[in-house]
Amino acid sequence: MGASRETNVIASALRRMRLEVDRATARLQQAVRRRRNAGRVFRPIFVAGAIGSGTSLLAASLGQRFAVAGVALESARDVSSSSCLWVDRVMSFDSIRAYEAKLAPRADWSVAQAREDLLDLYRSRAAGDPDAEAFVDKGPNTNLVRASFLAEAFPDAHFVLIFRDPVVNIEGFRRKWLTFGNDRFEESLRFWAAIHERFLEQAESFPDRCISLEYEALVERYEEVLAGLAARLGVEASVRQRPVTARDVGHGRGLRGVEGGRIKVVHDASARSYSSLEDDEIARIRETLGPLHARLRAAAAASGLALARGDT
Repeated sequence: MGASRETNVIASALRRMRLEVDRATARLQQAVRRRRNAGRVFRPIFVAGAIGSGTSLLAASLGQRFAVAGVALESARDVSSSSCLWVDRVMSFDSIRAYEAKLAPRADWSVAQAREDLLDLYRSRAAGDPDAEAFVDKGPNTNLVRASFLAEAFPDAHFVLIFRDPVVNIEGFRRKWLTFGNDRFEESLRFWAAIHERFLEQAESFPDRCISLEYEALVERYEEVLAGLAARLGVEASVRQRPVTARDVGHGRGLRGVEGGRIKVVHDASARSYSSLEDDEIARIRETLGPLHARLRAAAAASGLALARGDT
């Protein structure tokens, strides 16, 4: 074995060891928190949006800047695998429809058990303000499709829908997740429409608990939008901002701009998507999803916080 190859093998082994140590440390920390927070009840803030729509930026920003008990960045993945709420990685599914079928609540799901499963997750992740009741639960795709079920499980919960330009979101679907990239182009469009339509339909039953937010507005007016959103959610600014850790920005977490434990908003994240698509693809997305996108923007404008941008 050459010296270079041997060095690579050793480096790879060390990375695996560090990963195992990190996982073991995380499990120990979660067990300690679960015991320390036994019996503690939380008021979830469900961050709902499609994968790649800015859910990570929003959830991590709320967790870093405001007095919340904690953040679950992938609740459907991090909840116990025995829970009805658990969903495997997107890439483990052969098609978009197979993945979509796993998201929707079934008649045999127990609201009471789902509530306990999520509370158990929150207790194991509650490392923020010890007196806070609010807990940020980010569930890309799942929190859109399961909104009514989650609202029944937590009658005092709020939902924040974050959405972005569908051209950018669809391009991200197909570039970042093989399940989408390997399926038909039209399937990505159908899925985007289906999960957003489903949320809007469900939200009609609890409109006072739902806030819509345009990703582009969050990026353009980050401080203003966060402050207004926090006021609507009833959470106060944190005395000390929680640093974003390496675990927060790991694979699938979606946070790109982090420096020194602080979130740095990336303003040009959408430019690559337009340059990566053909003109006819952009036209098809706009024709198919444009009317729904306009409805989402209208909902954001009606939030009373002027979270939606003016037409550009």
